[in-house]
Amino acid sequence: MYVRGRVENGRIQLLEPLEYPEGTILLLKIRTREDLLEIREWNISSNDYLNLTPKKALYVMTRCFIYAHLEEVIAAKSRRLTYDDYDQVKDSLIAEIKLSFRQVQEDINKPSKSGLFKVLNLLSEKQINRGAPAGIINNHRSQLSKLFDTL
Repeated sequence: MYVRGRVENGRIQLLEPLEYPEGTILLLKIRTREDLLEIREWNISSNDYLNLTPKKALYVMTRCFIYAHLEEVIAAKSRRLTYDDYDQVKDSLIAEIKLSFRQVQEDINKPSKSGLFKVLNLLSEKQINRGAPAGIINNHRSQLSKLFDTL
């Protein structure tokens, strides 16, 4: 898991919330923006199914969509990515997800099972139409469909 943060005055400030039980000890690996990002084929984990809600499913879909795109970038450009690349991809894809919710007339703040499926289908169609590798898209779409079915 990667969580964005910054170091100020020798202290770490996380830019994304972490939800762990009180007293949990975390070991953090500090990297700079120039470090290479480790990207491998992304899969939904058993933890993603725990206490699944439509909002959590939206979060998983967002993560999945970002990693599918990163896999595609790595495959197409045969290059390694930095954390700056990740941030640029993440920001543009989150905007695309928000737009897709509006296009299917669903509320991103109150996602529903049917709305998640509509957005998944639209995003998949958009990615295939722009030339994304069908193998990557179909793998992620299949995993998300199974997840959404359990809602």
